[in-house]
Amino acid sequence: MAAIFATDLLAAVDRALDAFGPPGWDEGPGPVAVVLAVTVPIDEDGLVVVSAAPPELTSPGAVRRPGALTVAVAAVAEARRGGGGTRRAAAPPRPRAAAATLGLELHEGRRLRIPGVEAAGAPGPPAELATLACEVDAGGLTFGGRSPDGAPVALAVGETPARELATALLITVGVKLAKAGRPGG
Repeated sequence: MAAIFATDLLAAVDRALDAFGPPGWDEGPGPVAVVLAVTVPIDEDGLVVVSAAPPELTSPGAVRRPGALTVAVAAVAEARRGGGGTRRAAAPPRPRAAAATLGLELHEGRRLRIPGVEAAGAPGPPAELATLACEVDAGGLTFGGRSPDGAPVALAVGETPARELATALLITVGVKLAKAGRPGG
């Protein structure tokens, strides 16, 4: 997946941990995590609605189910600024989170079925997951999950679904920040 999404998601993780995490989260080596209450739109076929547009427009019959988005950082990068001499403005700071995991799950034991997210080596209908995990580092995004029985599931996620999921995660973090009246929302 494109590194641009990785950079944007790591910056969103920074903002989420600044807003909801413990003070000084970025001063230690890690790990640190916060859990945000979210709702996940599920359409009449039981599939997660993944779209930048509001689900009310793309899937009018969708029902929002309560869930949780876990934002976790395993390692904190050193604060770095891009180069720049006295004549050039410094580049914006790079994300402080060197690597992060964004985990999504529904409450009440409900399963996630996401269009375009299949079990690796088993093309067909969407994988049935208890948890979807998006691992993010400077190299890009990797998706994985856990089955309803807790076993790890390797996932095959195409370019379009991966972009849609990354966009949905960015929007979700932005909405949580905006609702909390925090910067970056």
